[in-house]
Amino acid sequence: MEVFDSYESLKKVLNEGVGSIGMVPTMGALHEGHLSLIRIKSKM
Repeated sequence: MEVFDSYESLKKVLNEGVGSIGMVPTMGALHEGHLSLIRIKSKM
């Protein structure tokens, strides 16, 4: 998993065409519901 903190860093990876991207909107605070989405996605 990679976390992007700027549009520029995300854009660089998108332009490379590497892998897939999932988004978990957190509004700044992760909780168990967010983590379960990350776990589900990482198993795919």
